[in-house]
Amino acid sequence: MVLNMVQIPDKEIVMFNSLDVLDDLVPVSELSNGRTTAVLNKADRAPVIIIKRNKPSYVLMGINDYQDLLDRLEDTEDARLAEKRIEDNNGRATIPNADLMAELGLTEEDIADTPTPEMA
Repeated sequence: MVLNMVQIPDKEIVMFNSLDVLDDLVPVSELSNGRTTAVLNKADRAPVIIIKRNKPSYVLMGINDYQDLLDRLEDTEDARLAEKRIEDNNGRATIPNADLMAELGLTEEDIADTPTPEMA
């Protein structure tokens, strides 16, 4: 299935190519009619949209696809935060990373094993 990303200010929306989606629709009843394994196998290849009462209600995907999606969302949020910080700088002078490290007496080796902090 092809996913198209659409950016709207302060929101990211994932849209599905409508022709590809038709192949990935599964009624919720298939999960209880002995077809669970087939549905799970399908979800390993591409996200599956579960239909409940004739409406798309759930998305079932493999764990690797889910982790990739979370990573992309985190990267997008990190980029948004970086852009906001740049905007909020209001033109104030900045210090290049190498100059700051020299001023603090740090080397690349000093910080190589430092864990990356999580951004809140």
